[in-house]
Amino acid sequence: MKKRFYFSLLVILCFTLTFSACSNNDDDGDVNDNSEQIAQVENTVESGTWRITNFIDSGENETSDFTGYNFSFNSDGSLVATNGTDTLTGTWS
Repeated sequence: MKKRFYFSLLVILCFTLTFSACSNNDDDGDVNDNSEQIAQVENTVESGTWRITNFIDSGENETSDFTGYNFSFNSDGSLVATNGTDTLTGTWS
């Protein structure tokens, strides 16, 4: 159950970090249309496997909970984390 909680938290963290890295470009005057940025984030997330190199939760370093896991964000909204022995699945949006 703890792994499932951290897995969900990881997905939220990934998107928080990814969206905070996007720049705000108001050149076209339409502040509310960020569909192009969302598409870029989705393409980036889906473009390979990901590893957690640092995970701090409420001041606690919990990086070791993800050691050896590779995360794959699929275009159908599924998420797979595997370490060669264990495989966890979930969803992302």
